[in-house]
Amino acid sequence: MGQFSRYTIPTALDWSYGGVNSSIPGNGGPECAAFLTLERRLLETVAACCLSIFYTCWSWRCMTLPAALPIIRQDRGGKRLLLVIVSLIFGMEIGFKFATKQLIYLLNPCHMTTALQIYLLAAPPSRFVTVLFRIHINYLNGAALAMLFPVTNSRLLPAEEEVYWIQHTLMFVTPYYLLRLGGVYTIEPLRDFSWSLFSTGLIFLYHFLPLQAIALAAEVNLNNMLCPAISDPFYGPHYRLVALLHQSMCIPFVAKTFCALATFFLTCCPLTKMKDHLGDDVSSSSVYKLHCTRLHNSSDGHHGNGAAIQQQRYSSVETTPEHSTDSAGEKGDASDGDNNQSAGAEDGEDVLVGGASGVRLRIVEASKWSSADAMDSSSAGTDRNQDVNGVKATGSSDLILPTLSNGCHHHQQSAVTDGNTEHAATDTASHS
Repeated sequence: MGQFSRYTIPTALDWSYGGVNSSIPGNGGPECAAFLTLERRLLETVAACCLSIFYTCWSWRCMTLPAALPIIRQDRGGKRLLLVIVSLIFGMEIGFKFATKQLIYLLNPCHMTTALQIYLLAAPPSRFVTVLFRIHINYLNGAALAMLFPVTNSRLLPAEEEVYWIQHTLMFVTPYYLLRLGGVYTIEPLRDFSWSLFSTGLIFLYHFLPLQAIALAAEVNLNNMLCPAISDPFYGPHYRLVALLHQSMCIPFVAKTFCALATFFLTCCPLTKMKDHLGDDVSSSSVYKLHCTRLHNSSDGHHGNGAAIQQQRYSSVETTPEHSTDSAGEKGDASDGDNNQSAGAEDGEDVLVGGASGVRLRIVEASKWSSADAMDSSSAGTDRNQDVNGVKATGSSDLILPTLSNGCHHHQQSAVTDGNTEHAATDTASHS
């Protein structure tokens, strides 16, 4: 048992708040804990709990969720990258708390909100995620106050102060990005204050019940529950009652202001607009599809062989000559049904274009198409020039039928088809 002797309650308490410097004003200590009498603390706690119960009960009757949320399980690289960044910054903050023996400060609302955002980035889409997302939006006032009135005089380790600013900045970046994705990450209408009041009631209960009890037991000023901050404009014995009033207004104000700005930049501002409605999923938004199409066309313009890029990205076509001695009249009669045939084709199916005398096309998914296959098909198509409806195809890259793909590429099929027809028409003019 000797090897476990260091894992004791006194050791754990020392990790939690042994490094808190009580000599710094506003950090804690006996003087800070005695700033208010016990009787006053009890009266203020009862008043805060009554106000919180009123907020939660009234808002509970008015809170609503969409009847059917668009749950789209799509893995996005940007979301994973943001998850890694937020987790890394929060991990560094936890490391600083271990190094300075101040783990108790992880109970502050800003750290709890960051942990909640990590869950929102990692959790699969569900109605529960929507509920947590709407609640956590109303806790951004903590990040706003931390940036307007920063308390960094106790952060002495290298990069500790920088992590403070990065963490509170990411608290605004994360919900903005999730609102950009849409789907289950939706908000209530701006005129609906039920979610804001419900969240306000929860945060008041959290402050005056568990947070105040832990702060009194450890004599650590957690989120100014023992004594006011030195920069508090309402410094005095009534600072907590005043905080109940101004935070009842500040929490909804910051949340609604953030949502209004996000709505403007995501749905109205021409430079940053991603969708028509804030609740739409970004992958199904027409604005996002148009944006992807423009980026794709611009990317093709910078490369010399746009058709080859389309071939590698979407699908490939394998041409096989059949019945090359049929008459031109049979080609014309059969060409009317080509589009319908190719539209219903699936992976691995052969599609006959140009009737019995046309070219047989094989649709191959992009995931099954390798670079070696592309070289073989290209060389084979060059050797086998076939006349399809009066148009000479000079290679597999001239006849491309893109298969169904995810994201914005699926909505570019018509553009690819038009480009191929144009290319084929140019070949016909040059041969004639």
